[in-house]
Amino acid sequence: MSPDAEIGYNSMVGANSVINKNVSIGEDSNIGKNVTINKDTHLRDNSEIGDRSTINKNVTAGDDLTVGKNVTIHKDVVVGSKVTIGDNTEIHSGTVVGNNVWIGANVFIGNRVTIPSNSVIPPENRSGYK
Repeated sequence: MSPDAEIGYNSMVGANSVINKNVSIGEDSNIGKNVTINKDTHLRDNSEIGDRSTINKNVTAGDDLTVGKNVTIHKDVVVGSKVTIGDNTEIHSGTVVGNNVWIGANVFIGNRVTIPSNSVIPPENRSGYK
């Protein structure tokens, strides 16, 4: 864990996870095992990141984020509050996810996609969000 990373009160980071420089994780958050969170990423309170997930640089997320296992969020992604992202999902660079969004498992979201607030993206969607 980088010495300048900020981990909020009552938050836990799992074994073998890597938290890079200028990362902040809010209060009451749980980061799973073997997770990588890259520089300049900021997660608000009540973030739950599943095992073996990667969050690349310059990602910002609101409160109540739930990320499943084996998820990759690429650089420069903005995620709103009350968002759930299912297992094995990949969100590419420059995407904006609104508030109160549910993204199922095994979903692929391409570069610079905007997902409006209150959206539901069904599982197994590998082509519709590019």
